[in-house]
Amino acid sequence: MSETVLDTPESAKETLASLVYDRLRQDIISVAIEPGEKLHIRSLCERFEVGLSPMREALSRLSSEGLVAQSDHRGFAVAPMDEQDLVDITRARCWLNELAIRKSIGHGDAAWEEQVVLSFHRLSRTPRFEPGQERERSPKWEVAHRNFHSSLISASGSRRLEQYCEHLFDSSERYRHVGRKAGIKGENREKEHRALMEAVGSRELRKVPKYDVAIVGYGPVGAIFANLLANYGLKIAVIERAGAIYDKPRAITLDHEALRVFQACGLADVMENAIAPHNGSHYLGVDGEVIKMFDPMPPPYPLGWIPNATFVQPDVEQALRDKLVGYRDADVFLSTTGASLAQDEASVSLKARGETSDEFEISARYLVGCDGANSFVRKHLGIELEDLAFDEWWMVVDTLTSELAKRPAKSFQYCWPSRPGTFVPGPRNLRRWEIKLLPGEDPEPAGAPDNVLKLLKGFTDTSDLTIWRSAVYRFHALLGQGWRDRRVFLMGDAVHQTPPFLGQGLCAGIRDASNLAWKLALVMRGKAGDALLDSYEVERKPHVRSVVASAKEFGKIIGELDREAAVARDARLRAELKSGTAETIRQKFIPDLASGLIASGAKLAGGLFVQPQVRAADGGVRRLDDFLKPEFAVVTATQEAISWMSEASLSCWQQLGGERVVIAGAGESSTRGGISTFVETDGIFSNWIRASQVSAVIVRPDRYVYAGAGDADQLNILIARLMDALRGRQ
Repeated sequence: MSETVLDTPESAKETLASLVYDRLRQDIISVAIEPGEKLHIRSLCERFEVGLSPMREALSRLSSEGLVAQSDHRGFAVAPMDEQDLVDITRARCWLNELAIRKSIGHGDAAWEEQVVLSFHRLSRTPRFEPGQERERSPKWEVAHRNFHSSLISASGSRRLEQYCEHLFDSSERYRHVGRKAGIKGENREKEHRALMEAVGSRELRKVPKYDVAIVGYGPVGAIFANLLANYGLKIAVIERAGAIYDKPRAITLDHEALRVFQACGLADVMENAIAPHNGSHYLGVDGEVIKMFDPMPPPYPLGWIPNATFVQPDVEQALRDKLVGYRDADVFLSTTGASLAQDEASVSLKARGETSDEFEISARYLVGCDGANSFVRKHLGIELEDLAFDEWWMVVDTLTSELAKRPAKSFQYCWPSRPGTFVPGPRNLRRWEIKLLPGEDPEPAGAPDNVLKLLKGFTDTSDLTIWRSAVYRFHALLGQGWRDRRVFLMGDAVHQTPPFLGQGLCAGIRDASNLAWKLALVMRGKAGDALLDSYEVERKPHVRSVVASAKEFGKIIGELDREAAVARDARLRAELKSGTAETIRQKFIPDLASGLIASGAKLAGGLFVQPQVRAADGGVRRLDDFLKPEFAVVTATQEAISWMSEASLSCWQQLGGERVVIAGAGESSTRGGISTFVETDGIFSNWIRASQVSAVIVRPDRYVYAGAGDADQLNILIARLMDALRGRQ
């Protein structure tokens, strides 16, 4: 037989290979050859009466399509089939076919429409089953069915895209045939086929651009949210009223949790160079002496970043926008305002106006309003704000100093009844003062340049200062009564406003973005039910309420205007400071999650997962998150503990896209068998997990802890509980 092959002309070999390929392919798709069955080349050569060369060529082609598996030692076998593969094929078909149909609708002409309609009518008139055999689909119907789906995408303009779609169609057909052999009767999809045909006729899918998420507002919270979503591969649209970034600072402080989110956006190196340490705060009483203080948290830092930092907002906003430019599926519309929005069971439609005042429409599966205190989205939804009883006028003055060492590198709170104020040293030469307006002072004339300088001189010598900007603000404590209306969400100042006395206003908005981004991604991937999105408000609203309450208390300490009350306050706070009962670490006032997607009652549930410095397999040392995907993770300190996951847990974890991570104190870093092992260099994780008395931790994509587990049974129960919660079963 080998001599025959050698003598066969090349064109004949190609013809034989194609014939064998077609016949063998049909046998595999129809499951005439069982999944996993070995394919003995010589037996196949005898069966199809061909030589080795065309048979190997056919098998290689089938292997490239994923229908045949090839091993160096075991030869060829029919590709196996499993549930995860079916889910993967189905999702890929949905994504690619939607793209191909949209492209076809955009490019197709009248002849293409006629072809689609004709193929539909042929399909609808062809009997689905052979006469008298309800389980045996008619070969003619199979051909008509394939031709209809092929016609839908035939005007896409991309032959490669069409080939991918056809390959996925065949891969899914294998599962239909398995179901048929098992006695499962398939559903009649005639209504769906008709709907597709009619959509083509009306060009329905071409009316508006289709996005996964539309974001209204492109300030720092909107920009972070956009980057997080884009990193998940989602298609997003951002609209922003302003034509450019506001070129002066507003927020000035960030904490380590917010910096970790910037890291998740891929901006760790940028932030390292953009921030300056916040070296704590001293509260000065009536007599000018310290009555209260916040000290910086000492290293090693639990989240891998300095706990508090200052920054220049325009610089950081520009870095966020520059990062988003690198994502192909992120569209930004500047100088654009929202006009109206409407939603149904499947999407949200936003009508917007650009610079020319022409109205256009953006359609998305979800919409998120990050559009600030005067939110168009919140007002359109009719969501009210709960007044948390804080309302004061303050002046904010940002200056640039020519003498960097003139003032201490520490923040001061001037708790003076005569004129309360705050000093915050920023990065480089930025210095900020916040000055309270007294009762009876009119905010508008108070902001006049001469008055700004006059008030500033009450706190410092101004000879080295150039005023960069000044503004009078009304410091509020407000909380949205609702954070979600079906497919529309609110975040940042659009749904809560926090007095600045804890430095948590922007940080709260960043937490919103981090909390919602991964939940939307999971839901849109089909890995979680819609109920997961309700946990956004459940988790964030009480957290913000607690932070606002603390900020209000510090604001009352600073802003006391009654001298007698201020003297009594000073005595009380000094006594607390002297006795050691005063809390001096600012981060202690930021609570854990109390409810939502956490295993209530389990150890560590709702707290933040630590971030050690770790050594990777290539020897590089970086923060842990730099090596992890933004997905769930099971993290342990030993190989034994990571092996506790049962087969059922492993299967669920793989479907979820979760990671398995071991953080060891010594040894070598590696990635083997789906387990990433890192060696930490600072002891942060080992000390933390030892003190927590757990052996394994289930970590969410936003780096909050779902639960800690002490043994194998507990770990597997918690994983099952998590999967049930994601599916909406609890």
